[in-house]
Amino acid sequence: MHRLIGLVVMAIGLSLGSCEPPEIEPRKFSVDVFPNPFFDLVQINAFSLPPDEIVSIRFVNEEDEPFIEIDEVRSGDFFSVNLSEEPSGLYFLEIDNGSETEVVQVIKGERE
Repeated sequence: MHRLIGLVVMAIGLSLGSCEPPEIEPRKFSVDVFPNPFFDLVQINAFSLPPDEIVSIRFVNEEDEPFIEIDEVRSGDFFSVNLSEEPSGLYFLEIDNGSETEVVQVIKGERE
């Protein structure tokens, strides 16, 4: 009986010991998008971009169709984008500096 308990404890210990949290990839660009989820307005804060970094931001819907593009976003830029006419759902912001692209997912909630 004790041997069986020891094997169970050892098996539990092995399964718990092998669980590692997934690695989180650091963000490529320092552009904050909030709130997430949002209802009508999504805020974009580029205060943390390096001074010489210029990015473009493209909003893409779930069908992979771009519908808003904002060029030449620079460090210190802060603006709101009104998506009140868009349906609720999942959207992607493609942030591109010309050589790399980061994709941020945002969710437009549904008002009750």
